[in-house]
Amino acid sequence: MLTIFTCLLSLFTIFSLAPIPENIHPEKETLEIKFKYNSPCKGKILISCFQESDFFLDSKKATYSAVLDCQENLFIKNIDSHLPRAVMAFMDENGNGEIDLNVFGIPTEPYALSNGARGKWKEPDFEEAAEPAYNKTITLEFNYWKDR
Repeated sequence: MLTIFTCLLSLFTIFSLAPIPENIHPEKETLEIKFKYNSPCKGKILISCFQESDFFLDSKKATYSAVLDCQENLFIKNIDSHLPRAVMAFMDENGNGEIDLNVFGIPTEPYALSNGARGKWKEPDFEEAAEPAYNKTITLEFNYWKDR
């Protein structure tokens, strides 16, 4: 009995003093976002990147969220390399900080979704907009709703 206890104590000591493996934390990477404008860029770009479906479309819970000047590309750091990513953006032409909708709930400002998701007749969901984890570059094409 004492021998078993001594062996268990020795194993516990060995494992408790062993270094923690480096790969226990998810690998992080940089994601490149390329912007394609089908009309002149006006105002600011509001963009959010999501890696969890539960938080999709809630920019306060996004992996990354920012307000940008019009530009050709963006690099988002610290993206979990093992999770899919869905990106949405819109062009805030009037500077009010939100996407404007008409009386039918249709966006009146250009917007873009990853993975070619259209979001024309219904609000897009994470699965439609999610790019696989192996995609390191995502192109967002800004269009007005009527041009989709």
